[in-house]
Amino acid sequence: IIASGHATALASYGMIAAGSLHGSPLMAEFEEYVIRGETHAGRKFRPSDWAERLCSLFATMGPNNRTCYSPYVYPISRDGAVCVVVNKAMETEDPMVFKFLMDFARDNDLEVVEGRRAPRGRSTTPST
Repeated sequence: IIASGHATALASYGMIAAGSLHGSPLMAEFEEYVIRGETHAGRKFRPSDWAERLCSLFATMGPNNRTCYSPYVYPISRDGAVCVVVNKAMETEDPMVFKFLMDFARDNDLEVVEGRRAPRGRSTTPST
């Protein structure tokens, strides 16, 4: 069940209507939010590298000068749309960063959806 704080937080950011998740199949626990690179009007968000730019604010430089994105905020492509994954732990771990990301989505009229309902797991294939 989504803690009431999650729905309340999204409602306060203008992402969902207050109480709209109550009694919904979306009440199942989820692990992340996905900021989609599409506006509520269905237009593609520009510039095309917006997700990398946004995620680089929370990234470090790794070996060979490669960008190492945070496991809490990183870019993906989903159904042909550029997106940013925000781990829901950010709500409590770093509320200011979470607010910044949700404000970015709201200010740019970007769609925010619930992501995976279970954490990514490692392969269960035993190594030999």
